[in-house]
Amino acid sequence: MSEALTTYRAEHGLTLKDLAQSFGVNAPAVCKWEHRRIPAERVLDVARITGIPKEKLRPDLYREDAA
Repeated sequence: MSEALTTYRAEHGLTLKDLAQSFGVNAPAVCKWEHRRIPAERVLDVARITGIPKEKLRPDLYREDAA
């Protein structure tokens, strides 16, 4: 589940449709991402567009670098 994406959408006052348009997908796809997880092939695009670190979007694929 991508709580980070849901939080981003709420903080920026975006609808599913708004966010979907920026990713080039439909609103049901973004809804799935929020309730399940963002597909691996979309993580870098979502991170680039939203500024959410890829490690937060898919911690199962990306781990945070130790500081």
